[in-house]
Amino acid sequence: MTYRPENLDKAVREFTEVLGIDDMEGPYVLEHLGVRVYISWNAGLEFVSPHGDAEGAAATWEMLKTRGEGLSNVAFGVDDLDAAEKRATDNDHPRMGPRIDARTLVDDWSIRFAFATESVLTPIAGVPVTLIESREAPSKK
Repeated sequence: MTYRPENLDKAVREFTEVLGIDDMEGPYVLEHLGVRVYISWNAGLEFVSPHGDAEGAAATWEMLKTRGEGLSNVAFGVDDLDAAEKRATDNDHPRMGPRIDARTLVDDWSIRFAFATESVLTPIAGVPVTLIESREAPSKK
């Protein structure tokens, strides 16, 4: 979901309170991407607002301008990213750009996850979709 910077914290608070989300992480400020992010891995929700002047901030502002605040992308968890990308491509919705290694986005994610890769598809029925395959790293005891 995408919100203007001044509305992001309130939206996150409202969703977590109403839906009882107890694992919301963030905010993470991803300067190199130009966004500020909250995420609940268990609920499968990500909240984003533009931040700074990196290229991603301009793209996020453009999305807000054209689509408004709220639902902006569907993140769809898959067990096999290769197979999911092939199915999408076979149905005329190929990946846009390179895959994203989410483990590089936040310092502790490289330790937390053994694998966390995203693939942004061309929109499906007008909706932006990101495929995500992730596996948490084995816990060390």
